[in-house]
Amino acid sequence: MKRIVVKDCVFSGTEIGLRFKSAMDRGGSCEDIHISNIVMNDIQDAAISFLCDYADVTYKQKDTGRPEFAPDFTDIIIEYVICHECATGIEAKGISGLNCIHDISISSSLFYYKKAAMEIDKQTADIELEHLSFVQFGSLPQSSSSTAAE
Repeated sequence: MKRIVVKDCVFSGTEIGLRFKSAMDRGGSCEDIHISNIVMNDIQDAAISFLCDYADVTYKQKDTGRPEFAPDFTDIIIEYVICHECATGIEAKGISGLNCIHDISISSSLFYYKKAAMEIDKQTADIELEHLSFVQFGSLPQSSSSTAAE
């Protein structure tokens, strides 16, 4: 998927809000995507999710090089998201040794969460986070200003 614009959307009652998922041998490139002005309500799991190990139980790598169909999420901008009630604000998990989640920016957004603000594997996901606010039900807001997940 390349060159996609998503804007002015409302998601309500879905399992995951913005989902980017792939696995070895199913991968390929997902790039040059701009997502903005999104409102979410009653999201069961994560508001924003990047997973590169989705259903890869049967994959067995035969050599040490980068597989032909390895996932590659890159050049993705997500901004102006408001999520009212999700389990996790942002989750991201790549594949060890592969740079499959990179050059991604999430900014100017607000997440009301129940379980965790972020579950980002910094060893496998490179996401720039800027001007984000996370509010856990029953607590005061946490801000993430100019923070990068490495």
